[in-house]
Amino acid sequence: MRGRRGTLDTPAWSETLRRRSGRKIVKDRLRRWALLTLAWMCLTVAALSLVIPFLPTTVPVIVGLLILSTEYAWAHRTLERWKVRWPKFAAVVDKVEAKTAHWTGRRTTEGPQG
Repeated sequence: MRGRRGTLDTPAWSETLRRRSGRKIVKDRLRRWALLTLAWMCLTVAALSLVIPFLPTTVPVIVGLLILSTEYAWAHRTLERWKVRWPKFAAVVDKVEAKTAHWTGRRTTEGPQG
């Protein structure tokens, strides 16, 4: 029979939900690996910029560490240490963090609370 749920022709509702949640898990894993790859690429560009003079250094380091700080404690500690040591750097990090919050899934502390 066609069109009725729970019959042999169509999967049960629980199976449909299970398939959807499986897709979400795969999508989340792909997103995580894509972000980690982007972060390491940013740090690689920053490292290359020490040798190649026309490449930017600060922005790739900030973006890379912001993304890595969602996964690694050492990256989070490094950012926090640098924020305390260099207040101007902290201001730049906060701006970049606000712009990249939708990529990393982080919530910023700025703005209305609620």
